[in-house]
Amino acid sequence: MPPVGSGICCFVSCYVGLYMMAVCGWQLNTCCKEPEASPPSVLILLIPMVYIWYFLVETRRGV
Repeated sequence: MPPVGSGICCFVSCYVGLYMMAVCGWQLNTCCKEPEASPPSVLILLIPMVYIWYFLVETRRGV
C-alpha cells in the first residue's frame, strides 16, 4: 500500500517534475502509474509552487 498522497505526487510530478522531486523525492519513480489525484488536491500542491516560483523570479530580478 503506497503512502497517503503518493498518487497525488505522482500525478502532479508528470507536469512539474522538479518541484515534486523536492517535495516527494523517491515517489517520482512511480510517476503516472497511479494518476488518481483530485483537482482540489492538485491545487493545494500547486499553490506553494507558485509562491516558490514568484520568490525565485523576484530574487533573480533583485540581483
